[in-house]
Amino acid sequence: MHKIIHVGYFHRFDDGRIVRKECAALKDYFGADVTYITSDRNGDTKFSQLENVKICVIPIVDKRFIRFFKYLIDVQRKIVNENPDVCHIHEFILLPLVTKLKKKKIKVIIDLHENDLMDRSEQIKNKYGLFIGKIFYKFLCRYEKRVVKHSDGIISVTPQIINRIERYGVTTALISNYPKLDEVPFIREYEEYSPFSRTVCFAGGISDLWNHKNVLSAIEKVDYCKYLLAGRSDSEYLQELQQQKGWDATEYLGVISHSEVINKIYFKSGIGLALMEYDKGWIGKDGTLGNTKLFEFMQAGLPVVCTDFKIWEDIIKKYKCGILVNPNSVIEIVKAIEWLQDNTKEAYKMGRNGHVAIVEEYNWEHEKKKLFKLYEKILKK
Repeated sequence: MHKIIHVGYFHRFDDGRIVRKECAALKDYFGADVTYITSDRNGDTKFSQLENVKICVIPIVDKRFIRFFKYLIDVQRKIVNENPDVCHIHEFILLPLVTKLKKKKIKVIIDLHENDLMDRSEQIKNKYGLFIGKIFYKFLCRYEKRVVKHSDGIISVTPQIINRIERYGVTTALISNYPKLDEVPFIREYEEYSPFSRTVCFAGGISDLWNHKNVLSAIEKVDYCKYLLAGRSDSEYLQELQQQKGWDATEYLGVISHSEVINKIYFKSGIGLALMEYDKGWIGKDGTLGNTKLFEFMQAGLPVVCTDFKIWEDIIKKYKCGILVNPNSVIEIVKAIEWLQDNTKEAYKMGRNGHVAIVEEYNWEHEKKKLFKLYEKILKK
């Protein structure tokens, strides 16, 4: 029996992509002994197992300057004691583990998700100043290149990252975070959809990343428009939103479960809003397939008003399932919402097109085959 360990730090113990998709799929396909290790940074758990995957949450110490190094030592000791066939790393900051594990003859896969060092260039320069930041960044780039070359495989959800890493001669796989088919809900008939055609919605992280202030400014200008909103937000940002006029047309449901999101948000709405901010790093307006918001709306049969990322534009145009806008243009957002509300039958058809796209192409059942292929190749080395 193969033994596989996945490791995180910032990611939660029940992370959807890591545990419920990657780890669970590997457990089923290989019949492997799969363990997910992470910190209690985002909550502890009494669960010892999820989706038939063993869960190990390691406490981090309170002392700021040693907590991460202590975690690295604890994780390394745990992995070496378990002696897995493959260790799958999910955090850029865990790269120091790679060379340590390779010395122990453990195969290592690095999962860069949607972000890697290139995305952090501006953040590093802003934190350490332009001169020191530039020197530190170049050092990190060289370090990343050396570590990545020593790994056995790289996974990402961003094509640009895969293209860059392939130049190092490392085995790579573009594996997107698409919905699972067994979670695809039924699609409403037009008669069930049309009463909610003037309601727009969003469920997820409530922050500047999703341009909620622009959304509220747009809703203020659309007649008889209602905004259904759910998700976690810091109190200060939520207070800022509540001071906008558009909040009068907003119904905020707080933090609710996934099933409640479907029944109380998606099935009570006519339009999904996925107005993600442009990336401030090198990805810019190209976009990534790492975020699930666009696909959640398509999955629920909702027409989408979304950011005009190049990678999303290809999907929207291929399946005719929404309208692309500049997320910083309130006028464009207003026009897109009004068009969908004034053309209800066309909007409904867009929603059905999006649902078909999920069933036919953009689903985890397709993506996990790439994961199996990568693991098979690495396990045979």
